[in-house]
Formats: sequence, C-alpha cells, structure tokens
Amino acid sequence: MLTLPPFDRNMSSLKDQLILETVARRIHYQQLEKAQTLLNGIEYNEGNDPLDLAVKNLQSEIFIKEKKFEDAVPILQHLKTAYEVQGHTEAVNAVLEKIRASEEMLTN
Repeated sequence: MLTLPPFDRNMSSLKDQLILETVARRIHYQQLEKAQTLLNGIEYNEGNDPLDLAVKNLQSEIFIKEKKFEDAVPILQHLKTAYEVQGHTEAVNAVLEKIRASEEMLTN
C-alpha cells in the first residue's frame, strides 16, 4: 500500500513516518526480520538528519534485540555524537546507557 499513490511520490515524509512507526512496532513485537526489511527499504539522503538519526536509532534497536552488540555500539556512538552536537542532553544520556549496557554484554 505504501508504494501506491499517493504515497509513492507525493507524500514521502508521511510515508517515511508511517514506515518508521511500523518498524518500531515490529521491533517491539520481536518481528525483527520484518522490521529490518522495512528499514532497508527506506530511501533517503544521508544529509536528512532527522530521518537518518531515526533510521540509525531503529537499526541499533534491531541489533540490540538480535544481541549483535558489536554492530550496535558504533551506531550508538554516532547517535551520541549527533545528539551532543544538537544539545540533546537527555538523548545523550539515554544513548550512553545503551552503549554501556551493550559493551557490558560484549565483555560477558
């Protein structure tokens, strides 16, 4: 449905938002393969900061749920840096906690 008009080209930001929400729900319900497939299908320019950060955030969540902590940590570090630049202290602290937890899982 999201590949059909009007979503195909006229409402890309709405389409992206709906896809991101669907990915988040699939992650929540442990439908990780379906979530990854949807996430891989999002087309965007890496310069689109909000969408890029949303995709990276969801990707890190998938990696954490899959226990691929070595893949999650670099993404989380990127998110931490981006949030620091933007001055989002709460987001930085949340990401730091995920980094600590992921690194702890790597050492166990």
